Amino acid sequence: MSRNLTIEILPSKQQLNIEMDPDTQIQELFEYIQNQFSMKTDIKNWTCYSELQRIFLNPTSSIGTTSNDKLTINTSANAYLQQNTPDSDLINTSNRIPIATNYQQGPSQGQPQQQQGKIQNQPSNQQQTIPNQQYPQNQNQTYTNNINYSQQQHSGQVQPQLVTIHFSIVDGNIKREFKTTFKSDDILEDLADAVLAYLGASKQWAACDLYISGQSYNTGPKREKTLTQLSIKSNATIEARLRWIGGTEY
Repeated sequence: MSRNLTIEILPSKQQLNIEMDPDTQIQELFEYIQNQFSMKTDIKNWTCYSELQRIFLNPTSSIGTTSNDKLTINTSANAYLQQNTPDSDLINTSNRIPIATNYQQGPSQGQPQQQQGKIQNQPSNQQQTIPNQQYPQNQNQTYTNNINYSQQQHSGQVQPQLVTIHFSIVDGNIKREFKTTFKSDDILEDLADAVLAYLGASKQWAACDLYISGQSYNTGPKREKTLTQLSIKSNATIEARLRWIGGTEY
């Protein structure tokens, strides 16, 4: 069953409403856009950010079953280099941009498939079949996670700082770790949402309790505080305990 997605292409700011098969790889979507718009930049330098999942997607992963997502594809020649900018609290950004890294055991919505992916551009109502290709994938690859994500869109404006958060996730007897990048004005509830998105868990079935230096931050007022208000600095470690509604509690 095809999925409806909105695609925004940077830096040209073009937007597309398209339908894609769940097994279509991000790499194949890159190739489709490159051919459709006769782009010359190397797709190896492109990035794809999911607004719904709030992570950068691996080029070898598939679209998955998520519907009504918005994918922002940066086709700049230095997009990938920006994604791997060293940690700095001085880098500006205007979007929430957590990047899942060091993926361990968490369920994934996108795994490489060996089927054909179909992409349909709705405005032109023409369907294009993209042959599947195999790309090398390092399962232990860690993506550095600081980005000047929309500098060209908001240049000259004072922006919040980037804050890298390390999560230690406890899910029953299973422990996982990953890190993401937030803005300093993001609230704790945004951090909990990022953990659930990383695990592929719905708020309907699970909740994420946060503990900072052993102290619980799970009441309404605390979850509405920003990282700046709580003096949480970059590279801080937060314990996230997964609690399944109606089921097992860590």
